[in-house]
Amino acid sequence: MNNDEDNISVDIRAIVGAAVSERLKTGQPVYFHEITEALFRMGEESRDSKIKESCKQAIRFLAGKMH
Repeated sequence: MNNDEDNISVDIRAIVGAAVSERLKTGQPVYFHEITEALFRMGEESRDSKIKESCKQAIRFLAGKMH
């Protein structure tokens, strides 16, 4: 694994996986910007502070990959 992969927590991997899985279940294509939108919605709709924080971290991580 490279350093970026080492820095991705299990929580971030899980929350990104959940966002992608939800899109795949509905038969929708998976595009990068839609993953971040799904993560944002998941964070906004959740009452669990750990999920909210994981979504924020995942969005920041993915945004960093875009630059």
